[in-house]
Amino acid sequence: MRLSYKQITFSEYRAAFRMFRRKNLFLRYDQIFWIIVCIASLVVFGIVNDHGGSKALHGLASTIFYYSLCLAAGLPLLRNLNALTGFRAYRKNRDGSVETITEIDENRIVDITPGTCELIYEWKSVTGIGQNDRITVICTRGSHFLFFPTSAFRPEQLIEFNRIASGYGVRRWS
Repeated sequence: MRLSYKQITFSEYRAAFRMFRRKNLFLRYDQIFWIIVCIASLVVFGIVNDHGGSKALHGLASTIFYYSLCLAAGLPLLRNLNALTGFRAYRKNRDGSVETITEIDENRIVDITPGTCELIYEWKSVTGIGQNDRITVICTRGSHFLFFPTSAFRPEQLIEFNRIASGYGVRRWS
């Protein structure tokens, strides 16, 4: 099958970025983790303060609170900045008027951007696939990934793509 599409939008790029994070359990829930650590350290800080606990425990609880608060607030900002930086690099390397062509068959995936690059991935190197109605993300060994709009598929191509991926036992996430 052959897919062709123009450059993706920033919202599609962010959707790919979010989907890539969802494949890892810790990355999926790390913001909640830091908020829980922040609240727990604040509770310990309050208990130590009320009952006249040691200064070392008081200092440790306040340090953990401040660092976890910074991580809970800073991670979303850092991720958005990282997505914007990655998208700018993506757009810089591709001419918006050039169509990217992705060819998928039983043995490999070939991603061709005329004038820029041609990437070939064997199905054996694909470690996971994420897919929703906006974007399809293919993750390969070494944490490399390829993404393209799901709308580039015709309905019969989407069925064929999913059949090939399941034939190779590729792990799926959404």
